[in-house]
Amino acid sequence: WRAMHLLARDRQPIAVYGPTSSELTDTIIPRFEQHLDALRWTYRPAGLLRPQIRIAGMPRILFRSMERPERIVGYQVAHALVDEWDLARDPLLARERIHGRVRLRLPEGRPNTVAFFGTPEGFGALHRIFVRENRDGERRLIQAPTWSNPYVTRAFLERLCSTYPE
Repeated sequence: WRAMHLLARDRQPIAVYGPTSSELTDTIIPRFEQHLDALRWTYRPAGLLRPQIRIAGMPRILFRSMERPERIVGYQVAHALVDEWDLARDPLLARERIHGRVRLRLPEGRPNTVAFFGTPEGFGALHRIFVRENRDGERRLIQAPTWSNPYVTRAFLERLCSTYPE
């Protein structure tokens, strides 16, 4: 939903990153298409080679994999949404490259944003960047328990609880 808000407000393209191409095509892109269907927005579905969704009257949403971060080049966006960044092959290079793409000027001097989504469990890059190395408070970490997510089913939560130790 954050992506739809940014598109509608800023009228600039955004990029969505996933750890692998299969994560994009199997999970992330279908989820975006479900949200667009729920909003009843007219769009052209994502292609496979350079996946993107084009929404009627709005800029495009680019979908890119972090499998080969050195290939995150050649386009500009206003915002980036990064899913499961810790699972990228080289998360620090991916972060550097993603920040380099987020440079389109926004109306009214609003800032560009890069949002990372994942589980900062205390040992990965996400925890290091947003907790241990965030001494100046420049980065904002929003923590929420999985059970508070309105898009997660009760069955999923029950499986999750039975899988993980307390």
